[in-house]
Amino acid sequence: MVRLLDRRSFLAAGATAGVVTIAGCGQDSGAPETENTEAGTDEPGTTCEESNDGSASFDLDITADQLPDAFESISVEFTGFELSDVDGCTVTRESDPVQFDLDQVEAGFDWSEGSIDLMETDVPPGEYDSITYFITVTDTTLSSGDGEQTFQTNEDGRVPGILWDSGGNSLRIEAGESITITPQLTVQEGFSYDWRMGSKFDTQESLDRQS
Repeated sequence: MVRLLDRRSFLAAGATAGVVTIAGCGQDSGAPETENTEAGTDEPGTTCEESNDGSASFDLDITADQLPDAFESISVEFTGFELSDVDGCTVTRESDPVQFDLDQVEAGFDWSEGSIDLMETDVPPGEYDSITYFITVTDTTLSSGDGEQTFQTNEDGRVPGILWDSGGNSLRIEAGESITITPQLTVQEGFSYDWRMGSKFDTQESLDRQS
């Protein structure tokens, strides 16, 4: 299952990208504070036609895969997300910037460990098959030596991800229910660039649904 998730999560990774270039010297170079005690706030903006009445509560947490050996830390900034439904329309939620270090939210085998609450908001009911996280790399600390590292993301720091539930290729969100998702951010070697950031989503570990 993990191999399938990796392949689907990185379908958009080869697109023409905005690039963040970070020089590292194995020392802390003034990264922003990596602890956040409050989730971000949101301002709604949707282009989806709401065919169903009501709304659902949507809570986005995040965790991270183990960092590559090249890094001691990778500081990032989250500013929102965009849901896409099976018909191609979108629901966008923007957040006050939330800054954290991937090293501090490494989950290891248990994705529930080390997660951080990014934002809580309401979304219209619908059948969603993908989510885009607005995340940019702000600073890195390399494990050793000097060097310049480039990160490939989609346009404007957009990290692609998928949504799905058991038995299907999409996530159905009903009016009145509460959904918490905890995707896992990943950093892997890139193609034209040194590194690329993506995400994994597993329904057993990443999804909590309450009616």
